[in-house]
Order: sequence, then structure tokens, then C-alpha cells
Amino acid sequence: MQVITEKDLSTWLSLPLSNNATFSIQHIAYDTRLIDTDDAPSTLFFAFKTAHNDGSNYIFEAVSKGVRIFYLPITDENRGEASGIFTENYSLISTENGGNFTAETVLITKIKANLSAITAIQKIAIGYRNQFQDLKTIAITGSNGKTIVKEWLAQAIGGDAEIVRSPKSFNSQLGVPMSIFEIEKQHNLAIFEAGISESGEMSALERIIQPKIGIFTNILTAHDDGFASKQAKADEKSTLFTHTDVIIYNKDNIYCENAVEKLKIPLFSWSRHDDNVNLFILNEVQNGIFTKITAIYKQEEKYIELPFSDAASIENAITVWATMLYLGYGQSIIRERLSRLEPLAARLEIKSALNNCILINDSYSLDLDSLRIALSFMERQDVYNKKTLITSVVTGAKRRGEKGENLEAIADDWFQKVGRLLKGKNIDKVVIVGRGGEGLKLFLSPETIFYAFETTDDLLHSLSGLNSGLNSGLNLENESILLK
Repeated sequence: MQVITEKDLSTWLSLPLSNNATFSIQHIAYDTRLIDTDDAPSTLFFAFKTAHNDGSNYIFEAVSKGVRIFYLPITDENRGEASGIFTENYSLISTENGGNFTAETVLITKIKANLSAITAIQKIAIGYRNQFQDLKTIAITGSNGKTIVKEWLAQAIGGDAEIVRSPKSFNSQLGVPMSIFEIEKQHNLAIFEAGISESGEMSALERIIQPKIGIFTNILTAHDDGFASKQAKADEKSTLFTHTDVIIYNKDNIYCENAVEKLKIPLFSWSRHDDNVNLFILNEVQNGIFTKITAIYKQEEKYIELPFSDAASIENAITVWATMLYLGYGQSIIRERLSRLEPLAARLEIKSALNNCILINDSYSLDLDSLRIALSFMERQDVYNKKTLITSVVTGAKRRGEKGENLEAIADDWFQKVGRLLKGKNIDKVVIVGRGGEGLKLFLSPETIFYAFETTDDLLHSLSGLNSGLNSGLNLENESILLK
């Protein structure tokens, strides 16, 4: 996240700014359990109020962790308070062993406005997004397949662009702003997903994302509550594409077809039944778990081969195929990359492991955003005091290095960011697999036990020695293991 200053917030929220209020924000938080103490001084905490909880009850905890900047909506309970950005003293009173009281006064910044926390964070996200007007942005919506299409697109074209994308399934009224805050100046392609639960919500997400390429996966029975009909739901979702240059979609889905036709925007469609489309599917032949799909594109026969055979995965892969064709990829590149698509495992699977360990499997993607989420998830499990991270040399760095860039510099930059992320996370061991992985050690704390293996086979050989009772250098026992 790029720095947000007090002047930015004053402008984006139309709030007066007191003379002594100065700050730099690089993190957004709304859950005190996820606040990193190292990041706390540059964290803006939003006090969300729900039917069951009130974020203002956690200000003391946030201040105790080092947070000094707070958004506090003006509500019926504090209606007489002035809006604006100002500082004030805050007393931290706590008890020590023996019941003695200690008091500390700290200076905090309060941002107060007649806006709910969700409205305020969306306005800030719009202001933040407006700083990246040249960013090519793809937005995905539909009943199902949003996350899979997003992740498969990232798999297929990630080596050709600096991609920012929604973490996990961050597609809600809060998830979309949090995704937007991941944009940094090096990114040249964004892939965001957007989901809604009732009428009137999508226009807010469209203003935040500002997409130029739209992908409409489908309209099925998922999330029908809150809409008068499936067509009403499709029409609301299509609002995301109001200002796009194109909409990519499956013409066989009548609800999508009806919705996009109303927008009068260029379409890039695929179909199994109507040959008046860009990509017309001729046949699908399954051979075990593999599927070969043949289609007509620009009056020429093309085909792809997929490493799966279930109907949902095939439909999502065809949507990725159509998107890559629209983006100008050649068929040979498309065929090669789609043949290597990896099914998405369930995120953050917890499994019992050997030697009284638990294994948290989050191996399907490796980027700083998902690593941060996975580390926070492991912290919250609180099963064992000992924690181990098993990871690999980032694939993106290897791909870019193959194009003649300075691979060593790219890897060092990645290692430095990972080391910074691990700081304060109480990780006892770090295990990395891949050529050059030993470079990560330079950016870890001296107390961290570190292992580097050139290949997965080397790691497995070390583990096999442990599991057979032999003396192995890598000892995993009674600990939480994150596989990333």
C-alpha cells in the first residue's frame, strides 16, 4: 500500500484538518486481532459498528498495540461532536503484577465524520484508486467462479505483468476497498472480483474498481435472496460494467445475455450453441481427468487441453481462454498455459500431521498478500508455541529473470519483503525450497532457524530421515507448520 497522508484523507472525506494532525498511513485495520505491532504506527483503524459489536470498544486494545490513527463515525450517540481530523491525548491505564496501576498518555489522531465506517473506507478507496488512472483493470462478477477465474487468469498471465488481485475472495462492500489498497506503483494489471447480496450495492463497487475489462461468469441460483428475480440479480451485477470497454461472457446464460445487451457496450462472447460469437465451442472430449476442447475463433479451428473434466472447471477455463484471446495472446501460448492450470485447493486447510504437528496448507498461491493472511491465520490458531514456515523461491521472480532481468536483484527484493513480513510473527523455523533460496537468511532475525533446499526432493529426503527415526537436520515436532 502506498502512503496515504492527512491531506489525502482531508480531501477524500471533505473534512477540515487541524494544524497539528500529521500522519502517514500504510495499513488499514478493522480487527485488533490482526494488527501487527510493527505496522501499528502507520495503521488506520476503522471502528465498525454492527448489530452485534462496536469497534469503538476496541480502541484501548488498538492503542495498546501501537495504533495512533482512528476513524470514528459520528452516530446518534455522539451526534453533537464536530467532524474533522484532529489530535487528542489518550490515557492508557493498566495494572501490573501486584495490582499497581500504571498510566501513560499518548497522542492519537481521530478522524470523525457523518459517514458510516463502510462509506468512509469506500470513499478513501476511491481516492486511492484515482491515483492509478493508467492501471489496466479487469473486474469479475457472477454467481459462481469469480475467484477461480481470477486466480487462473493470474496463473496464466502472471509472468507477463505485475499483477495485483483481490486476496482470497475479497469481493464484498468491505473486501473490494481492502483489495484496492493493495495497489502499488509497480502494478500494471489489476484483477478484482466483486460480489453483492442485495440491490443497489454494485454501483458503489464500480466506482471503486473503475474497470475497463469486464468478465461476467454466470448467473445461477447462488445468493438469490435480496433480488426479485434472477434477471434482476443479473441486471444489478452488470452495473459493474457500466464504463468498461468490453464485457467477456457466456452467451448461453440467458440472464447474462439479457443484462449485457442493455448496456450497449462491446461484447466478447463464447457459446456452445450460438455460432454468432467470438469463440464458438465445437466439442469437448474427455479422457480420464483430462478434457480437450475444440472451438472456432476468427474462422479458424483452435483447441486447448485442460487437466480436469468437471463441468464447472471447464466453463471457468473457457472464460479464461476467451479473456486471453481478447488480450491478444497467441493460441500456442494459451494452449500451453491452460494445460498447466492448477485446481484451487481449499484455502488454509488445517490437517493433522506426523510428530504431533498441525499442517496449514495454503500452497496454491505465493504472494505477499496471501502470505500475510496465512501468517495471521496461523497466529490465531494458538495450538503450539513453535511455528514453522515452509515456502519456495517466488515463481514470478524466476519467470521475470528468464527474460534477461537481474534475477538476483529481483530475488533479494522478494526476500527483503518476506523478511520484513515475518518480523514480529514469532516464526521459529523458515524452510525454503528453490535455487538461490539461501539468500532469504540475510533478511531473517538471527534467532530464526533456517533451512534451504535446492529441490523438493532434497526436502522430502530430509523429512524421510526424520520420519524413519534417523537423525535429521530438519526436526519438525509439536509445532504448527504453514505450507506456502
